[in-house]
Amino acid sequence: MIAALAGLFGALSVFVGVGALTGQFSYSQRRLAARTVTLQRGGVDEKPRDLASMGLLKEDAVAGSARVSAVLRKYSWVASRAALLEQADLPLKVSEYLLVLVVTFAGLTALVTLTSGMILIGLLFGVVGVFAVEVWVRSRARRRLELFNKQLPVALQVMATSLRSGFGVMEAVQNPDGGWGESCESYADPALAGTGESSPSQTAWALMALVDGGRARGEAAARGVGYILRTQGEDGRWTDPVFNGTGFPRVFYLRYHLYPTTFPLWALAAYRNALRGTP
Repeated sequence: MIAALAGLFGALSVFVGVGALTGQFSYSQRRLAARTVTLQRGGVDEKPRDLASMGLLKEDAVAGSARVSAVLRKYSWVASRAALLEQADLPLKVSEYLLVLVVTFAGLTALVTLTSGMILIGLLFGVVGVFAVEVWVRSRARRRLELFNKQLPVALQVMATSLRSGFGVMEAVQNPDGGWGESCESYADPALAGTGESSPSQTAWALMALVDGGRARGEAAARGVGYILRTQGEDGRWTDPVFNGTGFPRVFYLRYHLYPTTFPLWALAAYRNALRGTP
């Protein structure tokens, strides 16, 4: 009993020592900082609790300490180990994972040595423990990859269905003149979304979407091209009849004068290349 307690105490001492050296005990501080940033991004104004003293967020996947991270990054296996932990979806930095391996090895070695009285047997159990952790992490990463590969066809099918639905909506809101348009009033009244006087810029955006979606040879794309060609001025330019840029919704809007010059040409070139089969 005393030997077992001594082994556990030794493992705990190693854990605390290594954790203090690698700066892993700042985890709660990192969580607090992460929560503060998340809330602020969501529009909640929460004052951070002395974030400067925390060193803010440590996004480094190697270690919580910049000094330790710089040392570990000298070794090529650190990058692969970080990738493995990410694939296994384990919220551990490489230094934290090494800490787990050290504690596993030291704890099992001390415990078995003190209970059996044989250091070689203790070392053997320590190595087996480290190997078992490695096998478990790799197995977890492999299972997640297999699950991803299994779900990928379903996800792609859902995406394809969504795209088809989106193109259907786009074609449904096409104006009789072949163009597309939406006024900035849609910010105030969502019912106006996707409707409005046609403009060369917005028609060009819709046309490029159809081309990228493999619908360049469809009727909607041909009608969009017809609108762009009909609205081209004698000087070769186009003019948008409505404001085509958002400054601040429901406050003020902008007119980008290069939009009706750039995007129609871009869309026509993309349409031509799609019909020719060239990129």
